Amino acid sequence: MSELADRVLAALSADELVNVLWTAAEEYDLDSLVAELEERAHRLEEGGRPAEAAQVKFTIARVREQRSVIERAGARHRHLASGGTVRQLYADDAGGRMPIEAEIADLAYRDQVDQALDLVRQADRLPLPAADYLDAAAARHVLADALRGLGRSGEALGVLLYTSAKGVPPEHRNSTRAKYAVARFSNLEGLLQEDVGSYQLGRACYETAAAAAAEIRDDRLEFQALTNLAASYWKSGRRQKALRAFRQLLQRAETAANPAQTAATLNNIALLSDPQTARACYERVLEIFARHNAGGPSQSIAYFGLGDIAADEERFEEAAAACVAGYRLSEGGDPGWRRLATRYLADRLERGDGLTDELLRSPFVFQAIVETMERGDPQFAVSFMLGEARLKAWQGDDEGAAAGLRDLLAGSEIRARGSGRDDELRVALDLAGILARSPVPADHQEAFDLLWRLRGDLLSAPDPADRGVAVRTFRRVYEQLVLLLADKGPGLRLPDARRAFHLAFDLHEEAKTHPAIGRSADLATTPATFQRLREHLRGRSEPAFISYLCGRERTVVFTYIPGKDELSVHLTPLGAKMIADAESRLRHTFNGDPDRFPPLAPLHSRRPERRPLVFFEELSEPLLPFLGDVSGQDLLCMATDEPLLGLPLSALRLPGGEYLASRHAVVYVLSATMLLRSRPVEEPGVRAAKVLCAGVAAREDPEPESMERDSRLFDPAAGWDVVELSGTDVTRERVLAALPTARIAHLTCHGYLDSRQHLDSGLLLAHAGARPSRHPSTLPVDVRHEHLLTPRDIAAASMRLSLATLRACSAGAQDRDSDEGVSGLAQSLLFSGVSAVLAPLWDVSEESSRRMLAALYRELADASGEPLWRAVWRGQQRMIQSPDRPWDAHPYHWAALALFGNWSPL
Repeated sequence: MSELADRVLAALSADELVNVLWTAAEEYDLDSLVAELEERAHRLEEGGRPAEAAQVKFTIARVREQRSVIERAGARHRHLASGGTVRQLYADDAGGRMPIEAEIADLAYRDQVDQALDLVRQADRLPLPAADYLDAAAARHVLADALRGLGRSGEALGVLLYTSAKGVPPEHRNSTRAKYAVARFSNLEGLLQEDVGSYQLGRACYETAAAAAAEIRDDRLEFQALTNLAASYWKSGRRQKALRAFRQLLQRAETAANPAQTAATLNNIALLSDPQTARACYERVLEIFARHNAGGPSQSIAYFGLGDIAADEERFEEAAAACVAGYRLSEGGDPGWRRLATRYLADRLERGDGLTDELLRSPFVFQAIVETMERGDPQFAVSFMLGEARLKAWQGDDEGAAAGLRDLLAGSEIRARGSGRDDELRVALDLAGILARSPVPADHQEAFDLLWRLRGDLLSAPDPADRGVAVRTFRRVYEQLVLLLADKGPGLRLPDARRAFHLAFDLHEEAKTHPAIGRSADLATTPATFQRLREHLRGRSEPAFISYLCGRERTVVFTYIPGKDELSVHLTPLGAKMIADAESRLRHTFNGDPDRFPPLAPLHSRRPERRPLVFFEELSEPLLPFLGDVSGQDLLCMATDEPLLGLPLSALRLPGGEYLASRHAVVYVLSATMLLRSRPVEEPGVRAAKVLCAGVAAREDPEPESMERDSRLFDPAAGWDVVELSGTDVTRERVLAALPTARIAHLTCHGYLDSRQHLDSGLLLAHAGARPSRHPSTLPVDVRHEHLLTPRDIAAASMRLSLATLRACSAGAQDRDSDEGVSGLAQSLLFSGVSAVLAPLWDVSEESSRRMLAALYRELADASGEPLWRAVWRGQQRMIQSPDRPWDAHPYHWAALALFGNWSPL
């Protein structure tokens, strides 16, 4: 009994405690165990160790509270170990719900998720007694986790949200087990939200999980949630914010004298640091384990990290030795540690460089590969064959590499792994890349046929969200197809009668549109084709349609001139990362960067030239390869791609040094698909047209009046009929009442961006006499929705809104916490049926934005029938040429407001 009591006291969570007791091999009596623990607590108190006694008493309380769970789990474990079935466990509940829930969990454990989902539908038709809620929720958690492991995060999130929406029954809400379930559910929901691109919602879930874990003093689960929270900033590109969060975690772990958490956090900090700092972090982790004469997964991770640093510096022999050391440490560890080390070593085998070469020479690694294959684990087999092929390609043997990849695709190893589809896609993409650069035309055809089949696999997912995730995750399939068609198209045998360039256009449109459709359940549409775009633009001479697809190493630019009926394709040597880096740098140049050390202040509006934009202007030539095609076209309709969403393309330089806006107006559209779906603009320049002007600051804003007095931009003498709402009068109900008769809505408020469902984004308004918060994702859903005007609300308002102007900070910029192709509040409003949106790409200068908008509204009133895009363009040109305010000629001022949407009048 004493040994069992030791293991119980060592448990770091309620889940681990239950696991220790229901899997105990020895016979024991719970009452006797509690008596043993009480005696220990008494001895500790008498020995003057009250803190340790309190910890034992806390464990006793856990055992008592979890008693029914422990006894049920133990009985179930013994029953199944003796050959019994799940349904036999619930013989007394024949026809009830719990036998089905238990079977759902068992099927999910075996990755038989489709059968489990069938049972979910069956179970949901039956009543669920309050006493069984937590057991049923645990079964759904297992299913959601299994779905995520198979790359079906959209379905997993649906299962989890449907279950959690019911809520814990009131009689169980304050129990430790219920709060533990909330913490686990919220942690998994956070991971799933991130999988579908919703980093803000993911972080809110992690905060909920950490709070619930803290209430029940489950330090390990709280640490896991806080680690996921810090990592979320990293995943969304906010590296400095992530580093700060991890350093706070490190301080927390060190204060608590928790070596395991200290080591885990040091490993995470290393991943975000320069090589010198990373090496110091990893070495400190190894010192911690040596000092405590212990071992664990973090120790292996540190060795692999040191190996990666050495490999990046081409010290491959040293790198291989470190990786082998990290793997060998796990041999005496638990199954989870061994699985982690196996995965880490497999990933290094797949590098396909000198590290792979050294690892394949190691007798130990070779023996490990043989042993795992003999155990029926194909992980090393796939990684070994893929790494060997990549190594041959690295050494210049493309023919040998292609042969190895073909063998791997034809073998059984890939299909034997749970992640078989992902493995097959990775291997096939490698093979297609090698074949595409071959000088042999037959290899090009093989590459095309292979990629075409992979595309069909990606589109086979029945759920739109999962289809969108699949297309976004393996977008390289589309990138390689489009590049192959653009480069080798005339020599390829195509699947239908479409020309190579036309098919390439259709495929690039699929790559950009499916992720957007997957995020908007209300968006019932299919990707546009070039033929549909051609028909839509037939007879319209004013626009040239430009569309970008940003790949890893090259960007494809499509140009269509309706008046000439010509589609051209340009390939430019500019990769997505380089563009994204420039976008991020430009945003920090203009908005400042408080995460940097030392912090960077926002740009001085009267001295913008003090921060040079050479890094941005260097993008001009590669991003404007079509200039010869669009000569004489006043209007460029530009369908940007994700990395370009925050860049002011109108501020790129022409060969003579002028801005693009000097010769061409630029209107941004989301894609050809959304252009075809959008409603044409009813030009707002009609005297007495009704305007809704509404402005409300957030409760955190220091100067609310700066956002609540924009009605002055509309000159009464111009004939505008303005309905003004300001401050706490700007409520959802009053705005919706004013929208149906308005032609222009000028809205000055903050926005909320929902990356998972675009139509759940919206404008933050007042409610019940209270201003909204600038941080809505931290609020409960019901409170957030009270302050939110969504595109769904606008779409249901039966309005004919020609223009929505958003004069709020960065309202037009994409969600910085999202990796989606289509994001941002301006884009979400276009989904709702607003014809055009004028929104800032960065934090605008209040002075210059007011002046520009006042001039725009004055011109629209005076020039009835003038296209909106032309009025915006003229305003930009006036600022570029303004001698009395030379700072206005800087793109920071004149390029901040971008026009999104449909430009063509009815």
